[in-house]
Amino acid sequence: MNLPFFHILIIATISLGTLLVFSLLTSKHSNKSANCLLSGLIILFSYYSLVKILSNTNEILHYPYLIRTYRPVFILACTMIYFYCKALTTPRFKFTYSDSLHLIPFVLYTLVMSPFFISDSAAKIDSLSSQPFTTSWVIERSFWVIVFLSYLGSSYKRIHLHQQNIKDLFSNLEKIKLDWLKKLLLAFGVIWFTALFRFLTTHGNVGYENKLIVPLLLCMTIFLIAWYALRQPEIFSDRWDEIIGMQNQNPVEIIASMETSQAESKNFKQPPKYEYSGLSESEIAALKDKLVTYLKQEKPYIDSDLKLQNLADHLGIPSYQLSQIINTELQQNFYDLINSLRISEATQILTDPSKQHSRIIDIAYEVGFNSKSTFNTAFKKYTQLTPTQYKNSHLVHSEA
Repeated sequence: MNLPFFHILIIATISLGTLLVFSLLTSKHSNKSANCLLSGLIILFSYYSLVKILSNTNEILHYPYLIRTYRPVFILACTMIYFYCKALTTPRFKFTYSDSLHLIPFVLYTLVMSPFFISDSAAKIDSLSSQPFTTSWVIERSFWVIVFLSYLGSSYKRIHLHQQNIKDLFSNLEKIKLDWLKKLLLAFGVIWFTALFRFLTTHGNVGYENKLIVPLLLCMTIFLIAWYALRQPEIFSDRWDEIIGMQNQNPVEIIASMETSQAESKNFKQPPKYEYSGLSESEIAALKDKLVTYLKQEKPYIDSDLKLQNLADHLGIPSYQLSQIINTELQQNFYDLINSLRISEATQILTDPSKQHSRIIDIAYEVGFNSKSTFNTAFKKYTQLTPTQYKNSHLVHSEA
């Protein structure tokens, strides 16, 4: 083994992890819970990598008290990454009593492993050369698989739900949809699938722990976190105050609205989601006409940063009522509505003879998109063609 290489890897991993944790904990934005959780996750990954690398070089024999201490770290890391996803996708996230129940698997596993952890050094070193296939071995691995799949699935589900919810609030999702977090989950999944596969296929093999792939993957994950932390400012900034302002309306507004339209709305059945919005059937129709007219005449969608609250302010209605109109009357979410209008505007420009020399990127900016890639994706979604294909097809028709 090339010991200097592993020493450099350990030093680089710990140094980068320390720098990241320092950056997160000293960040001034208000989402302290998410920062602390990500810091904890980096520490766990760094510790796991350290112990695994020591095992790989047999240096672990000089530190027998560290043998197998990475195993409870696996359970805790599963829980930690779930909490991190929850903190990023929950406004003003705070730990509750029910959250503490997620620590039960870690505590139980640590208690079961405690006889080994308090055993003497000779017994720990001897365990490295034997791994018999027993009922307890099967139970332990099954427990790992269940915990891993449960928390990875729950974490992914939270991000997916977040990505659906923000479509009711924003017209531009590039910096808030947390795609980087999906990639982090993917890296996390690859690492633990690799680790679990090794544990499930190497029972009874001497030195089965002395493999390099898992610590290397963990080191790469720490570098990946660093990369996205530098490229994605939302890791270090809190956008939830703005979102909360859009979602949480003053209850007095709702009550007043309900009282003014109570007589007319007795026989009008609202969808369950908007049961308490207080809008009558005639009011909904009037607001729909007002919205459609404003969109056609003023074209607010060309503002790339347009949000539901901005549009509601222009129309002079609460954002929750505007969301209801868009969802129930136009059968769309806010994101799809605005982007469909942007694409409609783009098709007119692409087929305008006076603008045949306009660049695609310029058209994208003109109709409200922030990047060419996002514009191309949205354009193909609504027209089944790329902007260039759409433009060329209409040129052929006009020449014919």
